[in-house]
Amino acid sequence: KFGNLESARFINLDKPTVELHITSNDSAFLSSIYKGMLKPNNTMTLFNYNVEFKDFYLRKVTSINSNFIKFRILSPIVIKNWMTYEKKRRFKGYISCVDPEFVESIIYSINTQCRRLIPNVAKRKIDNIEIDNTECSTIKIYHYQEIISGTIGTIGIKADEEILELIYAAGLGARRNQGYGMLDIVKEGNYIYMPIAEELITNN
Repeated sequence: KFGNLESARFINLDKPTVELHITSNDSAFLSSIYKGMLKPNNTMTLFNYNVEFKDFYLRKVTSINSNFIKFRILSPIVIKNWMTYEKKRRFKGYISCVDPEFVESIIYSINTQCRRLIPNVAKRKIDNIEIDNTECSTIKIYHYQEIISGTIGTIGIKADEEILELIYAAGLGARRNQGYGMLDIVKEGNYIYMPIAEELITNN
């Protein structure tokens, strides 16, 4: 439940429990989380409140076997708007799916993510990415004492399987280490794009 977004700093829960999802493409990090959860005293202090971890489970890794995935956005995607000026990209703030620069900026974000996290990724793979954001919507987020735009809903991404697996494991967009951009698979299928009819069709 949210109060007045302009002044909200915390989320008011309607029950005293929350469910946390943790994902990463770093196996050492996930191993550390798992070992920590196995300790007998699963309590901590957060904002002067006592927090107790009741239960946890490991989810089986999903193997991606197609070049198109429709993802459900579990936490808002935050995308930086990069303006090209004198052949250099300059940060202009955050944008959402309603902005005309969204698709270009999210593809640029994926390209940057791939170059950092996939060793020797082939250029042909990161130059062949397409985005379907027709089922996305905008949300306002209180972030570091300012209101920024984020994207929620479902998003379709056509890319090489290796890239889709990275996006699924590491998240999408900026501020991923703060919990933004977490995704879950809704549908997997072969991708056929028809720009004349402006339709997206999956064979499944």
